[in-house]
Amino acid sequence: MNAHGPIAMIVAIVAVVVSVDGVEAEVRRALLVGVNTYQDHKTTVSSPVSGTIVEEKPKAGGQTPGASRGSWTNLDGALNDVEAMRAILVARFGFQPDHVRVLTEKQATREGIIQAIRAHLIDPAQDGDVSVFFYAGHGSQVRNTRGGELDQLDESIVPSDVNQGARDVRDKELDRLWRKGLDKGIVITAIFDSCHSGSISRGNSRDEKERVGPPDMGDVADPPDPGRTPEEYDNFLNLSAAQDTQSAMESSAAMHGAFTHALMKTLTSVSLNESAENVFLAVNGFLRGEGRVQQPVLGGSEARKR
Repeated sequence: MNAHGPIAMIVAIVAVVVSVDGVEAEVRRALLVGVNTYQDHKTTVSSPVSGTIVEEKPKAGGQTPGASRGSWTNLDGALNDVEAMRAILVARFGFQPDHVRVLTEKQATREGIIQAIRAHLIDPAQDGDVSVFFYAGHGSQVRNTRGGELDQLDESIVPSDVNQGARDVRDKELDRLWRKGLDKGIVITAIFDSCHSGSISRGNSRDEKERVGPPDMGDVADPPDPGRTPEEYDNFLNLSAAQDTQSAMESSAAMHGAFTHALMKTLTSVSLNESAENVFLAVNGFLRGEGRVQQPVLGGSEARKR
């Protein structure tokens, strides 16, 4: 692969977001989650939104909470995103292979994701260690009448077992995990290439897919926790593909999420020590230049963004 290929371009974003003030962490850990396949059956229907053929789970003897939300379009680029990130963390940034855990497809269940964050990124890490979480897949929303949001919806990532009745992993659940690590002094970077990802933690055209799923309207009635949000810590940074009200696109031509693809293109022309804030502005400009509606989000303290 040449120096301007996808892996080389991912180098820059990881360099920007993984270190703080140029200080090397003692131990670097990463959890990379990607889901392309949400449906593994052969029944297909035509999407009422795009007209494209999508898969639909057969309904027999009643519906599980996940299945009742409708059809889920399988994705194309999420696993490519994960593999590019894994390769560069090991090859360029000195992550030991056994410190980089990958959950894909059927491994990326609700409980699998939550348990891996806790057991791999939070519990074993110490003050000054780096923990990187990367998610590529569908995003959605979950009704929460006590969540403090005006729309009464929590943003969420969608696990691979959604059609077996598993609920999404909500932003408030992720925040509780992040705060536990942040209070220990762990430097946490969370990157999401999914729809509705602006406050968390892929949209349809002829050659693209949407990393979005129908909302879960079963009320969780989960109030927000008191205290600081993760973005108010100096050791947290969040990069998200879209605002919490938007879809995030996946390009079949690039075989990556549009947000990830924009990061790659942008970072061929910036220095490796460019600030996260400047990288973000350039990525946003690239997406605007392509005529995309989605607006990425950079979350974190002003010091962390610099």
